[in-house]
Amino acid sequence: DDHHPRENVLKMRRGEALTDADRAPWLLSLHEVLHSELRGGSSGSSVVLACSALKRSYRSLLRDGRPPPQPPPPPSPDSGEGNGGSHPPLHIQFVCLNPPRGEIERRVRTREGHFMPASLVASQVEALELGDDLAAVIGGEGEHRPQSPEETVRRVVDAIHKQL
Repeated sequence: DDHHPRENVLKMRRGEALTDADRAPWLLSLHEVLHSELRGGSSGSSVVLACSALKRSYRSLLRDGRPPPQPPPPPSPDSGEGNGGSHPPLHIQFVCLNPPRGEIERRVRTREGHFMPASLVASQVEALELGDDLAAVIGGEGEHRPQSPEETVRRVVDAIHKQL
């Protein structure tokens, strides 16, 4: 949340959903944080980032520092477009926590001092894109839902280890 531009925070406080254009600077800022932590750390460094990377394009921005390629074909890596070739894509495992909408709304309503109202949960649920770029979906339709934060963390770690 600290990486959202002030305009985004004010917009959410007013109960207005963010657009893809609103989210882009925030996601690029998070990409830079991840890049700094992963490339600047010791060999084998791991980082956990929790955020609402709801769409495949958002996850692409986090991983690559640029939006996913659209037709026509993407520019060559040495063309200077995208992140300018300043660094290669990050190796990131995305895990989606997908509790029922009512549970998300309850959690948001009971948060103290946060700028996002529960009325915005609907727009986030609507924007969610599950896809093959996710290492796992926890709490998805028909799946046993974690009963505690500890169980959730354990299942996230297990899902990531399966991908390594």
